[in-house]
Amino acid sequence: MTRFPPAFSLFPSFLLVLVLSGCSTEPETADIEHFHNPSWSPDGMLVAAGYERFASTDPRNGAPPGSPNFYILDLSARREPHAFHVEGFSHLDRFWILPDSPRVIAAITKDGLLFFDRDGKRKGLLTKPTLPVKPTCACFSNTGSSFLWAGNDNGRLKIGTASYTSEPWHPSSVMLLKDTSAETGVTDVLRTSDTTYAVRFDDGTVSEYRLDGTERARFSLVPLRDATPWLLRLHKFSDVSGHVSLYAVDDSGIVMLNPGSQTMTFLVKGVIRGFDINPLTSFMVFETRTGDTWLALRDGQPLLRLAPQHIMPSLSPDGKSYAAVACLTPYRDTLTVKSFSR
Repeated sequence: MTRFPPAFSLFPSFLLVLVLSGCSTEPETADIEHFHNPSWSPDGMLVAAGYERFASTDPRNGAPPGSPNFYILDLSARREPHAFHVEGFSHLDRFWILPDSPRVIAAITKDGLLFFDRDGKRKGLLTKPTLPVKPTCACFSNTGSSFLWAGNDNGRLKIGTASYTSEPWHPSSVMLLKDTSAETGVTDVLRTSDTTYAVRFDDGTVSEYRLDGTERARFSLVPLRDATPWLLRLHKFSDVSGHVSLYAVDDSGIVMLNPGSQTMTFLVKGVIRGFDINPLTSFMVFETRTGDTWLALRDGQPLLRLAPQHIMPSLSPDGKSYAAVACLTPYRDTLTVKSFSR
């Protein structure tokens, strides 16, 4: 039979517990450093990424206002890698290093299309009423200063083109290509040829349109929920004969879309956390749910397991290297660039 000690004999133990609880230490401060979604400049000399660096007792709180949120790595070694803060930019926002000006970055933010330089100085913001709609996605060509923009405004889908000028970064030659009712938002727009462009919607629909606004092809993907703008991108590959294929990630895996034949091919099944394809070569890279990154042919056939926990892979413009985020610890990671020849 279990015997309990007299009540008075528990008092010293209770007092000891009170003393020890009063001596508990404060929560330790953790140093947080994370990179997000590396992207290359068209000439392959710069790699940029969204960035977080801060110290906190609770990393779930996120970085305080004014913290660095953008990072640039100069592979030409002309300038040291550096991080800086861009007002109005989020570390998960999609961005482009502009093809005609490697010193300027454009990003889709909650306020519109933001331009800033390599030190974080704002150059301009394109939104209503300068454009017919606040853009939620854009597509920049590899040459020249023209771009596609798209957005949903009060139930109206508006898609158009524009050219941007240098200082003070205002658009010119604004042209509205499509203005129609739409019940769902638009997540990406991609120029597929001189006369066509493709649009991805929140509900998983991908449509290719002619410049006159008529629909050329339509596909239905499994919607991705709570995905970043980077994973919702449309990718284009054009073979030597000019045949265009589109690639996308949905909730089932990696899918190839053929607008010409209006057919879909499932290439890689399973949860995909990161994906990129080089439009000039026959290679793609993708990250699985386990954090493994694979180099594969554009038909999805794996060729090489690149590295464990090298997430968010991005292929260089020449297809000879890749950038990725190497996870070191749950709190720290680093931006890495590796060549396939090593």
